[in-house]
Amino acid sequence: MENTIFIHTLQQAKNGDTSAQEQIILKFQPMIRKYAYKCHAMEYEDAQQELTLALLIAIQSIKYIQNEGACICFIQNALKNHFKYLCRMSIRHSEYEQSSESETFASLPAYSDFGFIELNLSLQEYMRSLSSTRQKILNFILSEKYSTSEIADKLHLSVQYINRVKKEFLSERRKFT
Repeated sequence: MENTIFIHTLQQAKNGDTSAQEQIILKFQPMIRKYAYKCHAMEYEDAQQELTLALLIAIQSIKYIQNEGACICFIQNALKNHFKYLCRMSIRHSEYEQSSESETFASLPAYSDFGFIELNLSLQEYMRSLSSTRQKILNFILSEKYSTSEIADKLHLSVQYINRVKKEFLSERRKFT
């Protein structure tokens, strides 16, 4: 029943019903607050407004409304991508202001990859969800100091198991990027 209510509300919001749009904004308000809080380059209220606008644009750009999970995932990705865009643009803007104020800042590096920060946070969350053995395996793999057979010898596990954990991690990693 919940599935059809959300889809019905989403269709109404897409058709321009403001009360349906408000319901969806309330549903995604925690995520909007989270990204607004993380966006240190803007004022909190400005970031909330930008992300709310991005939510409304995402609602309008959904082409096929059939599955609640797919629609929610689409909206979440749209909010996350807009957050990354805001961070990149604010960094570029601040770099431009600094370089125009003084010639000594002309050679500033372009730190526009907030994806790395987001990836690191997601990876830490993923690592906490694993068993201690899998955490040890991934720590050895990520350090790139040991081969698969050396890791298997150190942890007294089979090489096949190490490769399977590595393969699972690589397939999960696609979710983080």
